Amino acid sequence: MQKIFLNLKFPIFVLAVIILIYGGLTIADLKNKTVKLNNQNESLTFKIDDLSNKLDQIQGNIDQTKNDSDILSGKLVIAQKQITFLQNQTTSKQVLGDNIIELKPATITKTITQTLTQEIEKNQATVTIENVGSYKVDLQSSDNAFEVLKRAATENGFSLDYDTYSFGVFVKNIGGITPANNQYWAFYFNGAFSQVGASDQPVQKGDSIFWQLTSF
Repeated sequence: MQKIFLNLKFPIFVLAVIILIYGGLTIADLKNKTVKLNNQNESLTFKIDDLSNKLDQIQGNIDQTKNDSDILSGKLVIAQKQITFLQNQTTSKQVLGDNIIELKPATITKTITQTLTQEIEKNQATVTIENVGSYKVDLQSSDNAFEVLKRAATENGFSLDYDTYSFGVFVKNIGGITPANNQYWAFYFNGAFSQVGASDQPVQKGDSIFWQLTSF
């Protein structure tokens, strides 16, 4: 029996050593794994905290954006009201927030310039000589048909030849035209044959005198 125990003593010792070695390795491995798990847990906790901070920051940005949007919407409403009142162009007062805005109608000033052209009738008479021409002559006081004819000849450069008698003036040549045979220079006053001599016919503004060769 003692011999059997001695024979088994060495294998048991070896087995015990192996168990101790394996147990030690297992414990060490468990410790290493525990340390790794703790480190991973700490890293995960840090990441969770960081994500939580970022979520809080994002939420703050969202709230700020909402506030800015509300402010902008309010400003747009005010601007629309101002535009509406300006378009109506009426004098009114509108309270917008804490401000009172007074709107006055727009005043448009237009300058209209109108030019009136009016021909002022001059103090003139018209002298027309057959085959010579028609002329406007400025009148002087106490003018007669013959004086008007003389002034027309002087101002317009055509010739005039006449004789003066006690009863009046006899016209012989106008513009180089001399009556032939039984012709003479007769004149018409305002469209009618004159019943008096040219030196006895008064002339006023707007009168017309027409000289024409006429036969006896």
